[in-house]
Order: sequence, then structure tokens, then C-alpha cells
Amino acid sequence: MLFAKNGKEGRQLPPTFGTLKPHTERSFFMALVWKTSCKPCPCIPAPTEYSWKLVDGQLIPILCTNPPAPEALLELRRCSCRGSCGTNRCGCKRNLMACTDACECSDGCENTEDLTPEIEDDDELLG
Repeated sequence: MLFAKNGKEGRQLPPTFGTLKPHTERSFFMALVWKTSCKPCPCIPAPTEYSWKLVDGQLIPILCTNPPAPEALLELRRCSCRGSCGTNRCGCKRNLMACTDACECSDGCENTEDLTPEIEDDDELLG
């Protein structure tokens, strides 16, 4: 409740190992590409082996392998909206999360569906 009471938001959380690992893998891949860039026929592994995923023909970085916070903490978040939470002024909506019972919004809250993308298993993310 202290986290939610002070109005802290997801982007103010400190980095975790779940973000360090993919960032390190992507950095290593880029260093590997740059190191072999002067070779006539470099043998470069697939970027999907280094914390990138292929979505609709485009490479998208995997930013984190863990949820943003423990499930118990996510259930304690709250907003102090007085309206329907229909705009990004609502802290929950801005962080792509549904309002909870701890929120101070009214019964007419429109932000009831959780929009957080599901976190995949490490095995699926890393190839």
C-alpha cells in the first residue's frame, strides 16, 4: 500500500535482472555485428538468439523477461481519479493496467480490463 499511496508509477521502479539479461544479450549481439563488420563474409547468428523477437517481419527488442512487479504489488496499485478513468490522466490506464479495488475512482470506471502484455516464458523468448 505504501508504494501505491506515494503515487509511484511503473517507470519509477528500479531496473531488475529481468531487464539486465535481455539488454546485455542485445548489446553483445550489436558488438558482435560491429566487430565482424569489416570481414568480407561475416558469420552472424540470428538476432532472435539474442533477445530480439520477430513480429510481422520486424525485429522487436525483448525489454524484460519478468513481470514489472510481484503480483501482490500489482494488486495494491491505485489511482486517485475522480472520474471514469477514460484518459491517460489515470495512472492505472497510463501504465496499461486495470483499476483495482484500492483505487479511488467511482463506480463508473471504464478502465476495468487489464491491458498489460502477457510475459512469455524465458525459453520461448530466447529461441
